[in-house]
Order: sequence, then structure tokens, then C-alpha cells
Amino acid sequence: MKVAIVSFDFGEYCVQLANGLSRCASVDLLIQAKVVTPAQHLCDPAVRLHTFEKVRLRSVGRQVWQMTQLVRRLRALKPDVIHLQHRHLWFNLALPFLRDIPLVVTIHDAQHHTGDVRQRFTPEWIAAGGYRRAAQIITHAQAVKQLAAARWGLDMQRMTVMPMITRGETAARQGIAEEAETVLFFGRIWPYKGLDILIRAAAIVSQHYPNFHVIIAGKGEHFDRYARMMHDPACFTVLNRWIDDAERMALFERASIVVLPYIEASQSGVIPVAYHVGKPVIATTVGGLPELVDEGETGLLVPPRDVAALADAILRLLREPALRREMGRNGQRKARTELSADAIAAQTFDVYRRALKAATHDNRVARFGNPATSTRKFLNAALKLHGAIEKRHWNGDALVGPDPGIRWNARIGRFLKSATRIINWSDQHVYIQAQAYWIFDNWQLFDATGDPRFEQIALACSRNLRRIQQPDGHWVFPNPEWRGRIQTVEGCFGALALTESYRRTNNLNFLTGATLWTQFMVEQTGFQHDGDQCCVNYFAGQYKRQIPNNATLAIWQLAELRDVTGSHEHDHLIDGMLTFLAAVQLPTGELPYGVASGGASDRIHFLCYQYNAFEFMDLARYWELTGDERACAIMRPLAAYLADGLTAEGSARYDCHHAAPTVTYYAAAIACALDVATRLGLGDYADLSERGYRWVLSQQHKDGSLRVHSKRNYKILSDRRSYPRYLAMVLHHLLKNAASDWSLVDSKSETTPPIYQQLATSN
Repeated sequence: MKVAIVSFDFGEYCVQLANGLSRCASVDLLIQAKVVTPAQHLCDPAVRLHTFEKVRLRSVGRQVWQMTQLVRRLRALKPDVIHLQHRHLWFNLALPFLRDIPLVVTIHDAQHHTGDVRQRFTPEWIAAGGYRRAAQIITHAQAVKQLAAARWGLDMQRMTVMPMITRGETAARQGIAEEAETVLFFGRIWPYKGLDILIRAAAIVSQHYPNFHVIIAGKGEHFDRYARMMHDPACFTVLNRWIDDAERMALFERASIVVLPYIEASQSGVIPVAYHVGKPVIATTVGGLPELVDEGETGLLVPPRDVAALADAILRLLREPALRREMGRNGQRKARTELSADAIAAQTFDVYRRALKAATHDNRVARFGNPATSTRKFLNAALKLHGAIEKRHWNGDALVGPDPGIRWNARIGRFLKSATRIINWSDQHVYIQAQAYWIFDNWQLFDATGDPRFEQIALACSRNLRRIQQPDGHWVFPNPEWRGRIQTVEGCFGALALTESYRRTNNLNFLTGATLWTQFMVEQTGFQHDGDQCCVNYFAGQYKRQIPNNATLAIWQLAELRDVTGSHEHDHLIDGMLTFLAAVQLPTGELPYGVASGGASDRIHFLCYQYNAFEFMDLARYWELTGDERACAIMRPLAAYLADGLTAEGSARYDCHHAAPTVTYYAAAIACALDVATRLGLGDYADLSERGYRWVLSQQHKDGSLRVHSKRNYKILSDRRSYPRYLAMVLHHLLKNAASDWSLVDSKSETTPPIYQQLATSN
């Protein structure tokens, strides 16, 4: 994902956010030079920094010129998302020229603070326009979220609360000894900060601790009125100026307590700094401060404007050094986990995903009309197909039926069987891949309809999957031609289905099955290693050609298991396989079918588009689970390659060199992959995806079944048999298209189960 952060303030905060995001996205930071200069040395080399000069707001001509240049630069960068920090009078006015790029806005303050006149320069209607234009909004406190929503009529469903990033993480420790009776007030000095309350409280504390000292550090308003309030100027050190990183670190190290006596607040960037240095905090119960201070754990909370309460809190911590140290340790733990740049960046990245999804939805509405209509169409088609599969292939425990298989049957046998369907051919196979898709399909239909029948089918199939699993974790391959071979694809699909059923039920029997296969794959199937690259074997113990589609499936399966168990035991294998995929990807974006290994020859092209579609979706699910940008780097060119995989009518190209024969499940897979790519912001493939899906639906019969291989595509040969494995795949891809818009349809209404029952019992 490509992200452009635009900011006219918040220099260090933006640098830290950009650094964290650079681990999972491509980041351009466009920021005013004056505010970023003090923190520029902290910028990660992976972040592309673009600076511009500060221009006075009332300099109309210069502002128009600067905004024109900013818009042009953003256009040239082609980001997937623009992230604006707060607002800016002239940039907000330029937003209509960027309307086609999803916008995320962070609202730092929902109202003007007392004495802070700068924020008043932007008229409310301009600020509100930018916020309403945003696909997603971030605030740093629940209190800010509620106030902003009420003030500007914002949709709270589009708003996410996340704390400020810990600042000062990269600043070197100064080695300053802590002074037990010194407290620190740090930050801009404005009336809303309540400094006068602290000065009055200091007079009370000094009566008990004659050596009590207050450091006041920060740039702000004229200090004369505060100086006149001080009972003893020697009790105070005043640094009414800009404080650089090194001096800031020294001040926080020197103090034993950090005090925020604010009379109003949105949130605070001071508290994370205090936590980072291991200092307890005393803050008032205003705005978002109570959300950041864990009372009694990382600090103390007092009412605003209450001089006595503030003095009592300071005295308590001065008297209890052990409590101070414990609070400091708790704060440090919080800073390193909840408030770290990486943690906040991960949450921000999820917001970007939601913004992209919302933008994709809006584009679909503009192009294809009400998505609810399309969703109903896909859901109804899926229900019909489910009824046909159940009637023909579901025996109560498993999907059973013929399969084109391999070798002689794939080349000749299936056509003979299709021509002589009156013969009861005994090729009733149980493919694990078919069972897995059937389990996924029924869980998705249960989500869509609420009909418990789908849940019962998913559970019955999952339980049978465990029954037929071998004690060492593998499944027997059904075709006699490969009897005795243990196929990686079958095992990974079995484990994926069991993991999903465990996620739904917490039934440890399902998790045991998924874990057994993983152990078998690692210890028996084996991996081919080459430096920092690795690839799982196609069959257990057979070190021949390396197959990328086996690698993507193994990556997906290992990531799903990690997601439910929290174990990172196999991360090194995921890393190796991602490195392998990046190394073998062709300049066109295509992943080859096979790569030479152990004396085998390369097999670059084989059913190119359908294999690459499945590989794309494997990686997309991995990316959704992890946010790992390495997967995205492979997926973006892969999606561009898949865009050539559909013909003008919407059928799938058979391979890179031939358009025919057309195969329905190929088209469904490519259409689904292009739809996923569009929803993830990896390109605009909505029209292509719609074309492919329309063609797939055109192949559906009145009874809900599908012709998997279209009639006479093989010249004089036809294959009109019903294949459960492929039908379950098509069903999965129809449901995947509808899933993101299910909330638009009242699919849990009374109409859905009767539709299903009618279809299931007809014919």
C-alpha cells in the first residue's frame, strides 16, 4: 500500500508514525520544513521525505501556488491513501482536486483551546468539509471522538480512537540523576494548561518539602503573570522556549513526577514521553487524559482547578518512592507496547484498509448502482448453487463425486465418462480440497443468512475431516494414480478448514487436526532451502520442482494457525517462502508454475491465470492477517498480470498463449482475485471483475448447477459432468464477492431460509 502523509504541524509525531508505517507500507511524508527539521534526523531511510516552506495563511497568491504544487506532487506519487494531520485552511480548500484518492484525517483537537489563537484561522465550515470528506477519521481519545462527531455531524462508524505515539524513543539518554523532590511541567504554555494551578499547589507542597522544585519547560504566552504568582522564585526553573530532544530527555530524567494540571484537554503527547522515560504522571480528569492514565498504575488523576487535590497527589508520590518507581515501570511497559510507533502504525494501517474498502464501495455504487442489488444477485446465485451441490454430492458427512483428476482420466477418460453418463461410474472421490471449500462455503452462508442448517453442514463436514485424517496428520490422496503420495495442497486445505472451524467453535479437536498436519508438513513433507529462500515440497519427501502455488498455500495455512494460536514457531518458513516468491516472480508479475530443482526442468507456464489467481488470494488473506508489506509487493504486479486473464466476453484465458478451452471455475477465480485486488487498493479492476462474474453467472442452469467445463470447448469433445471440487470453489468465489456488502442486505430476514429450502428440495 502506498501512503502519503500530509502535515503542517506535529513534526516528531509524523516522523514516528511514518517510521512505523514504513514497516508495512510505502510511505511519503509531505510536511512543512520548519516543523520537521528538529526531528528530521529521526526519519527512517525507508520514508521518502518531501518538505515545503511555511507560507503565511493570509498570503493568498503564495498559498494558491503552494497548494497547486502539493496537489501535483500527490498526483505524481499516486498514493492509495492520503492521511491529513488535522486540517489546514488552504489544503482543505484543495481537497476537491484529490477527491478520487481515499482520505484519512487525524483530528488532534475538536475545539479551540483557551488562549490558542492559531487554530481560529480556519473557518469551521472549511474544517468540517475536510472531516466529512474523509473516508476514515482518527482521534486520540474517545472524548475527542464524541465531541467531533457531535460538533460536525460525523459518522462515528468512520471514526477510530488510538492514542498518541510515544515520542523520544530514539533520543539518547543523558544520564541525568533523578531528583526525588523535582516535578516537571512540559509543553506549550497556554491558559488551558492550568499552570497557575500547579504554581499555587507548589506553595502547599513546599511547606512539607522545603527542597521541592518545579521545572516549567515550553514555549508559549508571556510568562509575567505566572512569575507574579510564584511564592518563591527559587522554587522554580523556567525555560520559556523551544526545547530540543537532548534537553527534553534530560528534563524528564531529572524529574521524579510529570504533572499535567490542565483545565481542558483533547489528549496529550507529554504523557507518552513521561512513560517512555519511566516517570509517573499526575493529570486532571479532563478530555482524553483519563483514557491514557491508568489510575493507581501509571499515575494519579485529580479534578481540574482543584489546588488542594493536586498538592495532595504530589505529596503522596513524594512520600512513596516505591510507588513512584512501580508506576514508572508500568508506564514504560505501556509505552513499549500500546503506545509504540509500531503498535500505533499497525492500527493506522487497519484504518487505511477500511478507507480503501469504503472508497471501493463508493466506486462500485457509482459504476454499478446500488450494491445491495448486486449482493442479492450473488447471494441468490450462491444459494441455488449450494442447493444443487447438496442434492448431487453431499452425503451428510462429505462432498463425494467425480473429478477430472490427472493423467489418462484428465486427458481422455473424463470425456468418455461424460459421453456415457448413463453408466454408473465408480469414481466417487473425497477430495480434501473439496471438503475445505464446502466448509468455508457453509460458514459464509451461515454468516449471510443466520440459517443454522449451514452451520450444521460445516460442523458435520469438519468432524468427518478429522475422522478420515491419518494419525500422523496427513490425508490419503483419492486418485489411484497417486496412491501412496501425500500431497501438500490437500493437507494444507484440510488444515485451513479445521482452523476455521476451530475459530468458530473453540473445539480443540479441530485445532489438533490443523496442528497435526502442520507438524507433518514441517517434519515429513519437507522444504527445499536455498540461502534465505525456501519452498515446501509438492509431495512429502520428493525434492523435485519447486511450485509457487504450494508455497502461497503453505504461507496462508501457517498464518491462519499462527493467528489462532499466537505461536510464531514457523515464521522462518513463511519468511523463506516469501523471499522465494519475490525472487522467482517474472517481470510481467506472473508467478511461474514451477521452478527447476533437483534435476527437474522449469515449467513456467501451465494454466497460468487460474494458478496465479489462487496464489493472489492466498497472499491477500495472509496480508489481511499480518499486514506484511512483502506480500503486497508481490500482489500488486500479480494483480496487474491477472488483468489480462479475462477475454472480452468475460471467460478466463486458458493460459498465456490460448483463450480456449474456457473453464468456469478459472473465470470465477480470476474475477474474485481482481475484486479482492480492487477492495485492497491494489488497482482498479472493478469493471474486469464484474465482467468475469457476469460470464460465470451466465453459465448457471435453472436448477442452480454450473457447467464447470463449457460445452464443446474441446472441439468435438465435451465434459458435462458435475465436479464437486470445482463447484465448491465457484460457490466460494461468489460468496467472497458478496461478503463485503452483506451488511447492505437484510439477508437474515425471513425470506432467505425459504429460498434455500425451496432450492434444496426442488428438482
